[in-house]
Amino acid sequence: MICSKHMVLFGISEGESRVRMKKGKLLYFAAKGEAVYRAYCQPVCKTYGLSPTAFDVMMFLANNPECNTARDICRIRGIKSGIASVTVEQLIGRGYLTRETDGKDRRMQRLYSTAEATPLVQAGQEAQRRFEEAIRQGLTAGDLCRIDTEAAGAYRPPEPGAKPVAGR
Repeated sequence: MICSKHMVLFGISEGESRVRMKKGKLLYFAAKGEAVYRAYCQPVCKTYGLSPTAFDVMMFLANNPECNTARDICRIRGIKSGIASVTVEQLIGRGYLTRETDGKDRRMQRLYSTAEATPLVQAGQEAQRRFEEAIRQGLTAGDLCRIDTEAAGAYRPPEPGAKPVAGR
């Protein structure tokens, strides 16, 4: 059963928690969690005039400085390459990102946040911190450990060269 505080946070009625939790509860919570996350980040998007995708790109680069190519954004965040390309160009145009050619491979372009993006990144990280604090409210260390274990078990990337398995 779900904690009543989290039912309110995720907008889940008691009936929904019983019915939907039987099928794909991890995916259900992921979708609800995404909606709540968007609600926490929406004021930052509005203040800076960003789309949710542009916000995601900025926060991804800020939180993962070692993953700083458009390919990384597409592969890890699951943003389609065309959308990522347009978004990156918009962010460069607004002065939030710069693009630099990699010193070892001139075909690779690295993306970096600019000083102008610092207030945006700080506001975004604060929104992310408040979201994380809200979803952790009422959970014990044991609860968090179980959630991490379930999430890790739910996603196992296929071995390189392995044939697709039904249900993945």
